[in-house]
Amino acid sequence: MTISPRFRSFVREHSAHSMLLPLAHSTDNKCLIDLLEAPRLLPKHRPEYEEDLFFTYYGRPSYRLHPDIDATSVTAVHATAFLLDPRHMPLVHRVVAFDSGAMDLGLYKSAMHRDFTKQTFEVDPDLESASRIVRAFYDDHEDYCAGKPNRATVSEMQPEAQCYQDLLTSKLAAEADDRKSCVEIQFCSEIALNADTVLAVILPKQSYKEPTIRSFIDNELEAKALTYICTGGKPSEDAVMMKEKAFDFYFRTGRL
Repeated sequence: MTISPRFRSFVREHSAHSMLLPLAHSTDNKCLIDLLEAPRLLPKHRPEYEEDLFFTYYGRPSYRLHPDIDATSVTAVHATAFLLDPRHMPLVHRVVAFDSGAMDLGLYKSAMHRDFTKQTFEVDPDLESASRIVRAFYDDHEDYCAGKPNRATVSEMQPEAQCYQDLLTSKLAAEADDRKSCVEIQFCSEIALNADTVLAVILPKQSYKEPTIRSFIDNELEAKALTYICTGGKPSEDAVMMKEKAFDFYFRTGRL
């Protein structure tokens, strides 16, 4: 199905915020170690789109890593996230109003018309569109980060926007988690990791104690290290702490 001109136009009617939130890309600590030698994030083949793509979320490091791994103290499988400066990103390839993979899995079907697909909820491919989605369905960036949409009346002539609002406000199965409300931003080109592109790195405190990793973050990236204590839980549960660290950083730096 093609992109919905109604949903795209509905979002386009709202103004973007003057300050955009950082883009969040979650990975694991093993990948962080790999990036020390070649500090760039590369697109990978995504069969669902038949393209090489790199995924981020607008503001929220909500991706849940390794859901098949039980509780472990091995930091290699625990979460790391890069908070990327929106002012220094390459051209955006695609913006979707939610996690597109969960839509493919049918996790949103209880809130959707059967004719709607992930393409229905694509908007203009630029970072301002992510902010416009926030403006359309939330009172501000803080409520977006907290997952608290407003309940403004949406016209009957906007069925896509009505379904999206219902998705945001409904209680879905746990496997859908809060990615239903994370704006997804896709790139088709690599993102170099350097002092211009990286604002902060969220990682286990144990990993930051390693001199090579500390030097990479402090000296090469000139980024803020936001550490959490890895207590040996499930890697898929790290996202809760990751979001807390990110949102606190946004507050302290005037982004919320």
